[in-house]
Amino acid sequence: MKIECLLEKLQDAVNKLDKTVNKNSNLPILSCILFITTGKNLTLKATNLEVGAEVVLPVKVYKEGIIATPAAPLQQLLSNIRTSKTVSIEEVGGTLIVNTESTITSLKTVNYEDFPIIPRIEKPDSVFQLKTKDLISNAKIDDKLKN
Repeated sequence: MKIECLLEKLQDAVNKLDKTVNKNSNLPILSCILFITTGKNLTLKATNLEVGAEVVLPVKVYKEGIIATPAAPLQQLLSNIRTSKTVSIEEVGGTLIVNTESTITSLKTVNYEDFPIIPRIEKPDSVFQLKTKDLISNAKIDDKLKN
């Protein structure tokens, strides 16, 4: 796998997915983010077996592939990069190489075949949308009723 993408977009995606991963699991794969490159997209996935999340980013794909890497070190690395607009990511022999204008860092990868399948919603009509302000106001009303 080899890609190049905007650092800000990748940071945002990894920060969102980092909230989903299970940091204290007996299954190391649950602390990982799965990277899948196809066509012109990078799909990032994370799960804790109760909740699954997926983010798709447009990227330059030089070589397609699939890898899994622990979320915490990746999130820490990306949050400390300040001088670059783009980042290049490449898997070389079980290691993820993260390359920016000023740094080259390697992170370990985990066997991606252990990553659990995240179920997909088959019927789009079963999905509903709720505005954040409506959810918050109803939660506040419910709290007042309990008191």
